[in-house]
Amino acid sequence: MVAPRQRIASAFFVIHGQYGDVSRYAQERGVCRQWVYREAGWLERVLSERQGELDCLRTRVRELEERQKELERRLSVSVVVDADKQAEFASIAQARGVSLRDCQELLEVLIPGQALSVASLGRRTRAVGEKAGQLLEVLDEFARPKVRESAADEIYVKPGLDGGGTGEPVLDHRSAERGNEQQNLGGGIQAICEARTGDA
Repeated sequence: MVAPRQRIASAFFVIHGQYGDVSRYAQERGVCRQWVYREAGWLERVLSERQGELDCLRTRVRELEERQKELERRLSVSVVVDADKQAEFASIAQARGVSLRDCQELLEVLIPGQALSVASLGRRTRAVGEKAGQLLEVLDEFARPKVRESAADEIYVKPGLDGGGTGEPVLDHRSAERGNEQQNLGGGIQAICEARTGDA
């Protein structure tokens, strides 16, 4: 194989040389003029192929840069709807009176094929309700003596078989056998209101 430097030199004399330079260069190397032209042609073909590859790579780089910008734009407004986020969504929706089945259908719109089942959402919302119930007990002890006149109702309900609500509070699992001695804040308010009605 001819050394790359010799081929580069042949290309130089063929492309940029003055009249007679190719002949003198061929004599110095001990080759014919056609050999010099062949070496120059080879180098030109190689450079053309490399230029084509570079053009393709530049095009690919521009495409990837545009793709990156698009992904960054979408990422800036995206929300990861994982299992925890779905449970949070379902808990808030249940608090606003939306059934678990409706929650599941809404999640399917956002993440098709990845939404948790109604049963799974139910277990997770119940766990959230039980945790909130523990907090409510503490708040009741502090707030009950301060309540004078108000109206309230339970907003968390147990999900039924169809994902709807049965109307039973999920934040208060204590027995109703204690009569009028209510243990949660809503019950305390109800007792006060009934007492005021009796006085009237």
